[in-house]
Amino acid sequence: MDQAQLLTLAKLGAVAALGLAAVGSALGCGTAGMAAIGAWKKAYLKGKNALFTLLIFVGAPIAQTIYGMLLMMYILNKSQAAPANWAAYLGVGIFGGIGMMASAWYVGKSAADACNALGETGKGLVNYLMVLGVGETGFVFLLGFGKFFYLWHSYVDVVGVYFFAGAPPGQPFYKAKTPRNPWHDAYGHYTWTACARPA
Repeated sequence: MDQAQLLTLAKLGAVAALGLAAVGSALGCGTAGMAAIGAWKKAYLKGKNALFTLLIFVGAPIAQTIYGMLLMMYILNKSQAAPANWAAYLGVGIFGGIGMMASAWYVGKSAADACNALGETGKGLVNYLMVLGVGETGFVFLLGFGKFFYLWHSYVDVVGVYFFAGAPPGQPFYKAKTPRNPWHDAYGHYTWTACARPA
């Protein structure tokens, strides 16, 4: 594959991160929204005022779409510099997007229960928000470990080049001369024979 194809696959991972996160947000917001409408209906039937604060719960799952956009921008920025690592970008985008989708969906389910509870009792707003906050922290770990995976992948690349080329750390070494990427051959593998210890 040429560099344009590698970059396209990397961008596919970026789009997957945002798209899957948006699907989860839609499912979560829809679930919480239905519960909020039901709680308002009960309040109107009883002659009570509808709690506007239920919209906080309805909007909670939308945060994962923002997280997906952040991960998408991160992948797009990194892939421009090293498109040969397309598999890492694609994997982080897809599996990261699935994680965000699941997080948003189940945060929405928790938000639906919070709507029912707050609508009936009018109490416990802070407690319910704390529960939703715990669900939101899943993406913090996801984004952190996703970046760590990419950084570790790049670190292993550099160490591998030094090790197999025989160049001692801290000294320059010759790059592999290929028409597409100076570090990888056409299939994304290292061309160790083109690397040598500097004279």
